[in-house]
Amino acid sequence: MLADDNAVIEVAVIPGDNRETEPKVARSVNRIELKSGNPDSLLIWAQKLAQQCPVFLNLVSKAEQVFSGRRNQMAHARAVENAG
Repeated sequence: MLADDNAVIEVAVIPGDNRETEPKVARSVNRIELKSGNPDSLLIWAQKLAQQCPVFLNLVSKAEQVFSGRRNQMAHARAVENAG
């Protein structure tokens, strides 16, 4: 947890590697989530992280990504079904 006068932020670091490359390249997924306080604190901490290592900033939550992916899969299935 990161906590200051402005916010409480949960941090999760999930180690892994890039399976698409050979040789494998170490990487991690770093998730920061606002638990309470000022949302601007998330971007401040993300900027601090980006100063230390390369990052890809995704402003879409994991739940939104899953929901969007399922919605796209269902639309594709309907398109295939209608084409057949």
